[in-house]
Amino acid sequence: MPANLTEHLTTVHHYPVTSLLAVPEPPDGSSKILTLQIGGYYANEIDDTFEIFRILAIDAETIHVQPQAPTFTELPSSDADMASIHPTIGHLPLPLTALFMFTYNYIGTAELDERDLTGFETYLVGLDIDDTERQFRLQELEELSLDEPVRVDFTYHAGVMTHKVLN
Repeated sequence: MPANLTEHLTTVHHYPVTSLLAVPEPPDGSSKILTLQIGGYYANEIDDTFEIFRILAIDAETIHVQPQAPTFTELPSSDADMASIHPTIGHLPLPLTALFMFTYNYIGTAELDERDLTGFETYLVGLDIDDTERQFRLQELEELSLDEPVRVDFTYHAGVMTHKVLN
């Protein structure tokens, strides 16, 4: 199993991507540099409102996020702002191309624990992943959330997503 986020980006767990969101293919040649961290909080600006989400897991095909509430009119930055954030949905898997849909303003992180990963665990149970493997993957995500953020340049060309780690 991968030992860090960089290795996760080259691993395919073959999780089926079933999402409530329609994710269009990005334009050919699209490129985006992102700061990624398992457990990281991000703000996506839509119509002068910042919607918050958290990255639970990422691999070569899928990004697993956890939408949060409330929304903000400015980027949340204070301890009080961060303390008010809470999950609205336990887990939402999206194809990796969703990286091009959102703005991904990195606003901070907190260590993942089993409560944070309850929705993701339910998803793994639904995939019939045995208990030993499931617990291993959840523990791995908890440990990865302790790592420093990684800057990654993603490119989409001819239907293929590639990446280059910048730090």
